[in-house]
Amino acid sequence: MSTPTTMTAAQLPVLSRRAVLTGALATGFLAVGTNPAYSSEHLLIGAIGATYRSNAQMRLELGAPVAAESASAYGGAYQVFAGGRAYWHPATGTWWVRYGGIFDFFHAHGGVEKWGYPVSNVYSNGRGVNGWSLNTYHPVTGARFSLEWENTLGVVPVYLNGSIGSTWASNKRGIGFPQSTEQSLSSVAAYQVFSGGLAYWNAATGTKVFSHGSYSRTGAQNYLRRTDMVLGPMDALVIADSQANLGGTVVGVKQGEDPSWISQGLRAAGYSPVHYAYGAVGAVAAQWFFPSFHQGVVGNAFALPVGSPGLIYLGGSGNDLWVGLGYWQVARYYLEIIAVLRQLYPGARIVLSEVLGRRIQEQGNRAELSAALASAGASVGVPVVPCRYWVSDFGVTHLLADAVHLTDNGHKALGQRFATWLRAENLAAGGFSLFGAIGGYYRSAGGVERFGYPTQNEFASVAGGAVQNFSKKWAIYWHERTGAHAIKWGTAIGNRYERERWELGSLGYPATDEYAYAHGAAQEFYHPVSGGRAIVLWSEGTGARVVNQRGAIHQRYLAAGGVSRFGFPVTDEARGADGVVRVRYSSGAVISWREGRGVWVS
Repeated sequence: MSTPTTMTAAQLPVLSRRAVLTGALATGFLAVGTNPAYSSEHLLIGAIGATYRSNAQMRLELGAPVAAESASAYGGAYQVFAGGRAYWHPATGTWWVRYGGIFDFFHAHGGVEKWGYPVSNVYSNGRGVNGWSLNTYHPVTGARFSLEWENTLGVVPVYLNGSIGSTWASNKRGIGFPQSTEQSLSSVAAYQVFSGGLAYWNAATGTKVFSHGSYSRTGAQNYLRRTDMVLGPMDALVIADSQANLGGTVVGVKQGEDPSWISQGLRAAGYSPVHYAYGAVGAVAAQWFFPSFHQGVVGNAFALPVGSPGLIYLGGSGNDLWVGLGYWQVARYYLEIIAVLRQLYPGARIVLSEVLGRRIQEQGNRAELSAALASAGASVGVPVVPCRYWVSDFGVTHLLADAVHLTDNGHKALGQRFATWLRAENLAAGGFSLFGAIGGYYRSAGGVERFGYPTQNEFASVAGGAVQNFSKKWAIYWHERTGAHAIKWGTAIGNRYERERWELGSLGYPATDEYAYAHGAAQEFYHPVSGGRAIVLWSEGTGARVVNQRGAIHQRYLAAGGVSRFGFPVTDEARGADGVVRVRYSSGAVISWREGRGVWVS
């Protein structure tokens, strides 16, 4: 057994809360075993005494024995010394703990019965005089702990047998000092806070360490929530079983092209699905590697993202037929899940689905559970996806892979049906209203085929304007001085508008749609407060550049040949330290302006 770094004589006072023998008396104790006149010789018996006689460091740290070795739990022994206590067990050997913060915690919180026996002495844990550690092993349970002491927090234990503890032990310096004990979220999820981040474990993904700010406790119930993902009105949170979780689906990640009928329907209705779904689970049914929906939401094992999704899909699962509960007992679990989801996402709309199935006698139990879920949903005002007979009613029985699961073509067919249901229930992309100038522009400029579905209602913005966002990454802006015009997010001009803080920044509102300009594109803007007008010019080689549309530089640019002579701007119009306002163009020319001189080309 390797011995951890032990405390030197100079370090001893840091942790000691009791007197340590010094001077001539200590010298006498250090000589025990060689001084037959020593009066406590008779106390040094057994394995602990043998180690004491042979180990000068032990004698230095513990001082004189004050009692003989005594029997302890699980076939071990301990002995009290002036400066601490020594422990022995056949599975661990002899180690000792000096009086101080770690000793006090060890004995106040269960001693060897809880923590087992030391397998190290108290040693520096790399945080200088402010940090010390003690490792222990329980000879009956096999549990291993590291008791970590730091002068501002005291002692915090780390359970080393678990995934979180072993991850920490492999990278103590990077993960840092424990700031909480390990907190269980369910039988398949837990977390622990360290100075370097939050370690989160669930049985499906193992332990991952997130920087502070990635997770936090929020709300009246103090739920653990993901803060590195913020759900918005275009997102749909999916809590479901294998009907939603197909090959390649990653839990807690926005799904791009996963082929489940649930995701296909949500995408067709304008949403980006975010899955907390896994096979063989349900509201009650769970696996050793993945929590049930109830454990995940009510028990907090999912640590769901923050934000406000446009829709939450809670899937009725046939796996709950095999948990030994009645249909209404299962339905009550779904109601408890819905209640917590409403607390976590008060602005989101929730849909509950029946259990997907066929009109056959062999699936009567699925229909019975579906009926209970439909009644439960209606009782709390939650729309219910009426899919209990969809496989039969929509003629996709031949597209089943087995009795209850669909082939890819089956998922595609039912995905279209699900999207149709969402639209019919006014749930597509939020089911939000379209009216006024923005609604008129939407319908005349391409409607759902171009813009997708609205992801929110029109909202008022600065200086009397209005904005509405849509599922195909468009926004339509309106102001009485500009009318209604659209911005496409993800394009060069759209990205530049976002960089300038949308209508809140210096550009103001779009005054035109984006239009072709020579071999590039342009879009004009108007600021209703300053009255300024700007134009964003883009080409593939120069990027999106902002120019004062009515300024002297742009007017000279247009009058002197525009793109054909100067090309596109490669810089924004900006004032230099010398007071000169300049724009540089792809031809190499520079158009400048200064008060008192006017504009010139160089």
